[in-house]
Order: sequence, then C-alpha cells, then structure tokens
Amino acid sequence: MSTLFLIGNPEITGITSETSLNEDFTKFLTILNKSSCNSIFERRLVLSDLDSLLLKIYSDRLLPLPNNYNYETGIALIIYDSDKLVPQMSIRQLNKLFRQFFTTLNVAFLDMGTKLTDEEIIITLNDIDNDLQITRNRVLKMNHWMNHSERTCSSNIYSMMRQFNTYNNEQSKNGYEPIPRIIRNIDFEKLIQLHDNKIKEEIKYIALLSNWDFSALNLTTVELIQCGFYLIRKLSREANILITDNKLYLLLITIELSYHQINKFHNFRHCIDVMQACWQICEYICPDDKRTKLLLALAATGHDIGHPGTNNSLFRNSQNELTCNPSILESFHYNIFNHILGIHWSKINSIVTQNSNNGNNGSESIIEKGILATDMSLHSNYIKLLSERENRKQFTLIELICIIIKAADISNVTRPLTISAKWALLITLEFGDCSILQKFYEDEKNSNDDINCFDLLSKYPNKEHLIKSDNIDMDTEIKIYDILNESKFNVDSLIKEYPMIPKGQIFFIDTFAFEFFEKLCEIFPELKFLIDTIIENKKYWNEKIENKDVGN
Repeated sequence: MSTLFLIGNPEITGITSETSLNEDFTKFLTILNKSSCNSIFERRLVLSDLDSLLLKIYSDRLLPLPNNYNYETGIALIIYDSDKLVPQMSIRQLNKLFRQFFTTLNVAFLDMGTKLTDEEIIITLNDIDNDLQITRNRVLKMNHWMNHSERTCSSNIYSMMRQFNTYNNEQSKNGYEPIPRIIRNIDFEKLIQLHDNKIKEEIKYIALLSNWDFSALNLTTVELIQCGFYLIRKLSREANILITDNKLYLLLITIELSYHQINKFHNFRHCIDVMQACWQICEYICPDDKRTKLLLALAATGHDIGHPGTNNSLFRNSQNELTCNPSILESFHYNIFNHILGIHWSKINSIVTQNSNNGNNGSESIIEKGILATDMSLHSNYIKLLSERENRKQFTLIELICIIIKAADISNVTRPLTISAKWALLITLEFGDCSILQKFYEDEKNSNDDINCFDLLSKYPNKEHLIKSDNIDMDTEIKIYDILNESKFNVDSLIKEYPMIPKGQIFFIDTFAFEFFEKLCEIFPELKFLIDTIIENKKYWNEKIENKDVGN
C-alpha cells in the first residue's frame, strides 16, 4: 500500500480527505495523473499540517496485524510547501526526523515551495515506481535492507546502512539531541487509547505476562506495546529508575517502528516474547535484583532491532561498516538500540555494572553484553560455561545475564506445544526466505556487496525469484495471521500443510536447546519445567517423524 500525502491546506484543518482535488497542489496532481505512474498510490490523503501527518502515520502503524498501512510494503510520498508548513521544516530536516523516529518506513518528500520543474517531479515519480518493484519482491527487499548504501543507488527504501549512518553521524557531531518538540507534544497514551480500550487494565497485562503460557502471537501491535509498557514501568519503579508514561510509550513505539512488521519471525512480537521470558526467568533466578531485571527486559526489547530476517552468514561477502565485527547483526542491534536509549532514556545508558569476578577492573554494560550474547555462534561458549558451574554463586553478574537472555531468545521450544508450533512455523518460513536469498547470491555469483538494486532488476528480468509480485508480503502476512488466530488451531493440521516443521524442530532441539536447558535446569532446578516441556514437545515431533507425517 503506497500513500500520497498532500500537506498544508489550512482550509481543511484537522480533517482528512480521500479526495485528490486540492488547489494548492494542482501542478503536482496534474503531472501525476498524466504520467505512467498515475496508479502507484492506492491512497491519497490531504492533511492540514505536520502534526496531523505524524499522528496519521503513528496511528496507521498501530493498526492490528496484518497491517496494510505499515509503510513497508509500499512508499509514502509527502508533498508539501515549506513556506506554508507548520512548523516550517526543510526536506533535510524532515528526512532527519523520519530517519530517527520512523526508521523502517519507506518515505519520500517533495517541497513544492522550491519551484520544482515538471522534469524533477517526473524523476521523483519514476524513482518511486522503481522502489516499489523492490518493496514487492522479498529477495530484493532483504538484499536492499542488508547491503544498500547511498553511494550505490538513490532509494527511499529503508536500509541498515542508512539507519546505522543516520544515528552514528548525528551522535558523533552533536551527541544525543533532544526529542523534537513536535513529537514531544503528542499524547501517546491518548493515541494508544484510541486503539485499546484496556489501557487502564494494568493488572490484566501483568497477569498475562506472568504465565509461561504467554503467547505474543495472538496480540495486536498495541497490545504488545501495552505489555512492554506495563512491565517496564513496573520494573523501573521497583528499581527507582523512573521515566514518564508518555516518554515510555514513545520509546516503545519507536522500538516497534525499528522492527520490520513484515518479517515472519524477527519482529516486535519476538521482541516482546523474549522480554517476557527474560523477566520470568529472572523471577526464578534473581528475583531480588531489581536493576538487573529492568536492564534485561530493556535489552530484550532491543536485542533484534532492525533485524533484516536473515543471518550473519549472508553478510560474509559484504564490505561495509556493519561487517567489521564477528557478531554482525548483534553489534548492529546494540548500536541502534543504544542510540535510541540515549535519546529516549539517557539515564539507562549511564548505568554499568562492575564485574569484579572477571579478573579486571573494567565496567561492562548489561544491555550490551545481553544483546551480544544472543549471537548463535557463541552457543558452545554458553554450553561450556554451564558445564563449568555447579551453582548460581559461581556466576558473575555478566555471565548470569548472558545465560538468561540466551535462554529467553531460544525459549520457543520450551513453550506449550500449541504455542511452540506456531513459532516453529514462523522461523521455518523465515529460514525459507534466507535459503532463497542464499541461492540468489550463489546462482548469480553475486558478492552481495555494493549492489545496485535497480541493476539487478534489469540484469535478471526473467529470474523467477526476481519477478515482480504485488504485495507478496501482505499476502503472506494474511495467511500467517489466519493460521495463528484460527479458533480451532490444531498442530496436526499445521504439519499437514508444513510437513518440514517436525524435522526442523528436532534439529534445533538436538543441536542447541536440549543440552543448554538440561544443564541450565541442573544448576537452577526451579526451571525444570523448561526441560520438561522440551521433552514433551520433542516426543510429539519424533512421533510425527516416525509416522512419516513429514516432508523431506
């Protein structure tokens, strides 16, 4: 879904109109309607000012999944006159605002106050039409997210390098800048309330989060934000590290906007799932360490921020700033999340822990160590660590938080079968995307470095995995939603449609989960229910394999 926003008509203050008729933008609309791009915008909205625009985008993003107005499956073009816009902002200022607070969204701007020529307008429309071909193709989109830099081709589509450079360039120049007034002035609690009439039901949300049967998969985006809000507010009060309600809502909405809604597994649902698991494990292992519980919950919300739905191995041939660290994705996640915390909750960033048991006098950030601990290539390190410890007193604090967030990150297999099977479906589908991208790199002998996405389209127009597929992500999202929310969900029926799931689950349990949780539960017997559930789930998956209810 692509949207054309016409901003700055004082005659329609506070009113949104679906009409494309607006005398202030006659020139642009005339050119658009006569061009070959006249159908690229499925929605045309007229808004009075920038405040109305931001509220509309925030509100759209909070719609229940599957969300056709996520601003990732299309492009939003914002047309305005800088002389009439309130408050006045240049394109450079608007770009900076959106790249910092609406990071994963695909947004472009045209300032009609700069007296654009017809040719300049047509070039912009053609660029957006080219961008749409990428947003509608999963392979090209993932490739773009991972490898695009502004030196290879001009694009309005999100990329990791763009986000990385936006945050790091701004921080190196100016430190953490204050949140712009136009965003600070928004009443986010009121905005959330428009989508969730349970806003005052803190007890119900905490009760939901207190159960290991918790499933983030059946919650709306707003309900997920509410889970994060009530838990983090509770933990921050207990730790006496306070944040106002409006700032906390803005922080969580900004985090949600930094995840890709259209990812199948690594999205905001996974983030809240890991947050809940971290908290619950902490309640068993370190219930009285209030500060650590808060910092781990926060680390969980940011541990996969900006995740492209791929893996570190797919970056192996890239040559850019993101690949200088072995834990490529995890380092990126921390870098971005650290910047977001610096803007929204700077007091958290100043908190470090003295790890006196590691033989040095250095200070280490719990949040940084927690996020980096989720790198699966470090899995054997944690198996070794658990093998060397006999009781909780032998763990340093850093070791303990790494073990907790590691356990939470791979805890899907410890959930009850009906919940675990749904997560299994999502990771199976996302692995499928990775396999297609890997095959693309191998078939085309592509170094996946400095790739011009539009060159790929012209070079390989007939390749099956490069053929334009309108709204393929939304089609998949709708199908996933129907499965996850089926009133009579049945794991047996799921396997009939996706017979590869049992073998995938057995591989993950045998290779990673079983030994880790078995050793963890030996040291912390109060967590024995985790390994017990794995044993039950493994028995079910093995029965399906033995009965040949599986694919190759």
